[in-house]
Amino acid sequence: MWKGLPLALALFVATSAAAQESASSLIDEADALLARKGPSMAVVDAYRAVYQKFDGSEHCARARYMAGDCLFQLGELKAADQEFAKVKGASGDRAILDACALLRRGQCAFAQGDYAEAAKYFEKVEDGDESYLARDARFALAQTWVALNEWEDFKETADRLVEAWPGYGERPELRFAYGVYHYHKGELEQARDFFRQVESERARFYTARTLGEEGQYLKAIQQYRQLLVRYPETSLAEDVRFAIAESFLRSGQRALARSAFEEVLQAHPDSRHALAARFKLATILFREEDFNRALDSLDALLADLPEDDTLREKVLMLQGLAYFQLGRESEADHAFSAILQTFPEGRTSSSALFRMMHHYARNQNWNQSIGLGHMFMDRYEGDPLEGRVQLIQSLDYLELGETGQARSLLGKLLDTHAATDLGEKALFLLTWSYYGEQDFNRIVTNYRHMARKLLPTPNPWRARTYYLIAESYYDLGLYQDASDLYRL
Repeated sequence: MWKGLPLALALFVATSAAAQESASSLIDEADALLARKGPSMAVVDAYRAVYQKFDGSEHCARARYMAGDCLFQLGELKAADQEFAKVKGASGDRAILDACALLRRGQCAFAQGDYAEAAKYFEKVEDGDESYLARDARFALAQTWVALNEWEDFKETADRLVEAWPGYGERPELRFAYGVYHYHKGELEQARDFFRQVESERARFYTARTLGEEGQYLKAIQQYRQLLVRYPETSLAEDVRFAIAESFLRSGQRALARSAFEEVLQAHPDSRHALAARFKLATILFREEDFNRALDSLDALLADLPEDDTLREKVLMLQGLAYFQLGRESEADHAFSAILQTFPEGRTSSSALFRMMHHYARNQNWNQSIGLGHMFMDRYEGDPLEGRVQLIQSLDYLELGETGQARSLLGKLLDTHAATDLGEKALFLLTWSYYGEQDFNRIVTNYRHMARKLLPTPNPWRARTYYLIAESYYDLGLYQDASDLYRL
């Protein structure tokens, strides 16, 4: 029964060898085509033919990887990722090939803007041995943390990279990233040291930016202009021109700022900075107290801005302030209300609500002002304007004769804002509330208790408080104490 086995085995081996030889010849042909023509869909098809015709061949894993690599270089990122995903588990799979495929998958994800997914792939490769692939993965991971704005993760990864492979510390990309890391931490001088070690458009741009943020506007402008001279075709041209205009504005050179913003509009009428430049020109008109022209500019800008553009919030705020300056308070309220409705969590929404509250208080609409104050405290707990809101509320309560409510608020302000201008105002109002009731003993007692909380330097509100206290001493017949305070 075993007579035919050797013949059958021989036929099987021969068939297997023929298949192996065919798979080898196909992948050799694909390699040769790639060497001659470079990456193309024809090359991709040649590599695919290997694993499609000879699924069990030892060349399948490399064929899939090479097909994916060609697709990657052709910019077909999704198709490339699909090929790389099937490398592991394919015939002929090896650890080095798996790592290469993972690295490429990370690069595909990064190129498509999926940085979190890219980081996962790079971390898998980085966790391998200390090979060149682990080195490349760690470098790519550091760049990915930059894209994700995860600066501490970047620093930790980059430090490990440089410790393991010191030569990477000389790479311009890494030096620039270290500069951005320090920039985001507010360490501007250290950031500038790194940027100056890199010759690139972005490095020069950030160097100028750090100078501007330190208030060295003239030096910043000089750096920006040098960038335009050195890189006349730079893709950062509109950013640079806008930054120059802003530097002029921040340094108080309004005429030069106006010319610079107009240059932005002329050179880049359709750029993302064009609408912002128009807003800046309106702010210049506002600062020059040309409120009517400012309003005309702002109205035109609102007509051109998309409803959900965050610049609308700033435009509406400036519009409201301009209306206030012209005494058109109802129109100002309308602008501020629009901010609260459209941008309830916006950067100026708390300021808009505060302005409305202040407006109602000025117009003696005390109850409405108090109501807006409660709305403010509910919405913006911990906001820097919180103390000023409570101060206005206390005034409202005093005007309504609700002295208990007013004094409760003023007492809180004294506790939380001692030795500040706001605390001095609160002390004055508290003193004034008792003076109106001729409770002179309470005034004198309060002063002795609160004197240690007064500002160590002169304050105009302290002078008003001293006058009321002096009057109280006088009314109590304590003339020497009154005389001492009158002198103050």
